[in-house]
Amino acid sequence: MNVPWWRQFLRRGDFDILCYDLIDDPIVFCGATQYDEFLQWEAELVAESQIVTYSADALGAKAARNRHARLVHLPNGVDSAWFRNRAAVLPVPEDISRIPSPRAGSLGLDIPLDRHRPGRASN
Repeated sequence: MNVPWWRQFLRRGDFDILCYDLIDDPIVFCGATQYDEFLQWEAELVAESQIVTYSADALGAKAARNRHARLVHLPNGVDSAWFRNRAAVLPVPEDISRIPSPRAGSLGLDIPLDRHRPGRASN
């Protein structure tokens, strides 16, 4: 599980193992109006989980301060050899063919984070 809102649903079940994945920037998921509640639910999940995973070192340090016993570091990564091999055999998509090489891309969350900080209006 990686979003604390699921905790409300899980209270209805009987589970042997609960694993929680710490979120890098919780405010992106909940906005400024629910930030405090989100952090409270996350703290409950961390305390109740048998395993807590994290991708960033700062998140691991945060969980360690809470003395969680079962921390598992799962670093972000990419299989660069696989992508390099695929890029060598696939044609360049027409919509990016005019962009000079090297080209870089991103897959993931892409929103203006400054709009979601506490104390700022959130859309």
